[in-house]
Amino acid sequence: MIDLSATVLIVAPHPDDEVLGCGWLMRAVVAAGGRVVVAWMTDGGASHGDLDADTSATLVARRQNEALAGLAALGIAPAATVFLGFPDGGLAACEGAARVALAAVCSAHGITAVFVTSAADRHPDHRASFRIVAGLRGPARYAYPVSGRYDGEAPDFDAAIRIAEPAAGPLKRAALACHASQRPGGGARFPMSADAVDRFCSEPELFMLVETQP
Repeated sequence: MIDLSATVLIVAPHPDDEVLGCGWLMRAVVAAGGRVVVAWMTDGGASHGDLDADTSATLVARRQNEALAGLAALGIAPAATVFLGFPDGGLAACEGAARVALAAVCSAHGITAVFVTSAADRHPDHRASFRIVAGLRGPARYAYPVSGRYDGEAPDFDAAIRIAEPAAGPLKRAALACHASQRPGGGARFPMSADAVDRFCSEPELFMLVETQP
């Protein structure tokens, strides 16, 4: 079982993954007296296609603000938030530096458990994030599916730990609404559909323990 009274690190490849995959988990940790630290791996700057430098910088700043607003709407006051700023879509080329950065976050905040997107997720940044966390030593590590659930697929998480807080479904919806750049009409190439929001706000969040490598 997950120790909800621990100091946990939520690793989100892009702003919004933390709410989609771990919204109820973060609330459960805070309710149990634990501490939540959130680290976003990439700057999210590729969600709207090729942009000039100024427009891209504006989008990156917007997505950071959306992420912080989303946590507030969810009712979460994290112990720390960290924007690592690696290139959206290019995380695989930065895995060594990203692992060093995450290890420093773990050390600085006394992290005892890390949650990261599943290796089975389709997005390459999600898989790279998994590999980065899998290479960490010390904290317990758990994987959660995001992109693999967008279209209603059933990930191979039969033995998963399930966390749900149905009464807080409206809070999770409000948190996702804060990510307006990623919703229909926000200009993103692959916006969050209404069906996906319904799914993530009604179905349990899933977590699998990642086996420690020798």
